[in-house]
Amino acid sequence: MAKKGKKENGVKTEAQLLKDEEVRRKLLEEMKANAKEKQLNEEKNSKLNNLKIQARWREIMKTVRVKELKDQVKALHQIYDHRMDRKQAATALLEWRSPGS
Repeated sequence: MAKKGKKENGVKTEAQLLKDEEVRRKLLEEMKANAKEKQLNEEKNSKLNNLKIQARWREIMKTVRVKELKDQVKALHQIYDHRMDRKQAATALLEWRSPGS
């Protein structure tokens, strides 16, 4: 009878080992699924953050470009005013030289 007890203990141990292996396998599968889900979530967040960064960069560049364009318009306006003043002075000079025409 003692030998039979050892065999039963051996079978139980083997059954327990199989059960433990199955638990370990399920745990690994759950860990893989969890890691995959985290990876997908991280990729989604990364894409969203890149879009936010690009949008912010466009805003910054737009602000800089608007300032540059305003400065150019101001400079062109000054050039225009200067040329108009010269033309008006030339016209006034011509009118002064020939007042009877």
